[in-house]
Amino acid sequence: MTSIEDKFLLFYLMFIFIIIFIGFMSFYSIKSVTGQSGGSQNTTVNITVGGNLDKIIVDYFPVNFTLEDSGIAPGTDDNKKQNNQTYLNVSIGGSTNVRWNVSINATNMTDGMENSIPVNEIKVSYSCHTDGVTIDYIDKTGLAYTPLYLSCENGGKTGLASNGYIYVNFFLDVPGGQYNSTYNGDIWLHATSSEAMGGYNESTWYGPNNTTAKIKTRIDIKWTLTPINFGFVVPGYHANATNNQGWPTNITIGKATNVPVDLYINGSDLTSSGIPDTIDSHNITYSNAANETEWPFPYVHTLNNTLPDDSTNGDFANWGNISRDTNVYSYWEITQVPNVPGGDYSGNVVAKAVEAGNDPTPSG
Repeated sequence: MTSIEDKFLLFYLMFIFIIIFIGFMSFYSIKSVTGQSGGSQNTTVNITVGGNLDKIIVDYFPVNFTLEDSGIAPGTDDNKKQNNQTYLNVSIGGSTNVRWNVSINATNMTDGMENSIPVNEIKVSYSCHTDGVTIDYIDKTGLAYTPLYLSCENGGKTGLASNGYIYVNFFLDVPGGQYNSTYNGDIWLHATSSEAMGGYNESTWYGPNNTTAKIKTRIDIKWTLTPINFGFVVPGYHANATNNQGWPTNITIGKATNVPVDLYINGSDLTSSGIPDTIDSHNITYSNAANETEWPFPYVHTLNNTLPDDSTNGDFANWGNISRDTNVYSYWEITQVPNVPGGDYSGNVVAKAVEAGNDPTPSG
């Protein structure tokens, strides 16, 4: 090979090397520029927050109208809830983001022995605490099996704010003659929201046996057709009492009485001011007759100073186990006026009703 050929080959090889080198550097430069210049592309993040009503929260339950051994007398109204507070505090869980409303319903209160207090005797008033203000609704309304809507409105806004709450006050009217027993009933509180999504727009709180009351024994009696007056009498003679003043007199077992009763009578000797002599009570008798046509009366009872120690189920057979709202008539006589100095004599006559079968003079 000649030197000219050698030079040509060397030139050719160098030319190829330069071409490869230039190509390599160009490629590397492009990669570096691309890596250093950076690039970005935007997109969005979307989420839809739905209206949600959380669970009901209730404080100060149950609704006890009596505590421990206390009791409510029948025939009384507006007996308040006794435990903790006079109200239930009704609020809603913290994940609530809508306005909401409350309604309430209940059942009769029963004692398990066919005695009951009707549900409408349980009454409520309430106060709404919402949007920084308090709105009182003080009119008392009886509950029912169907829910009672507790309306809250403020400045054109209906219902409670998501952080609002409501105090529900409770009162119990006890019907006259309500049997003495312990009564229990159920109560429900419902929360709803028209702003919440379906499936997240209502909540219920259930309180079984959460309305409770103990009714104590009440015996209510009163005299009518009194006083028992024999008028003007003379020694040695018999005398009937004056018309409608002992002939007859009447003892009414009142409507508020809530147990059957036995009836007893006792009285004192008759005395006169300044006169040492007395008219012994045993000179006076009374009959259990219902009317005058039964006279002369087959059954009479002597007016004793004391009552029996043990139960005799009343002074007469029909004076035992007497129901409430019953009139008990009796006709009075003085069998023989004793020979005492003239004057006005008087004494006391006491009627006592006890729960049927109980002793009229209990020990202790």
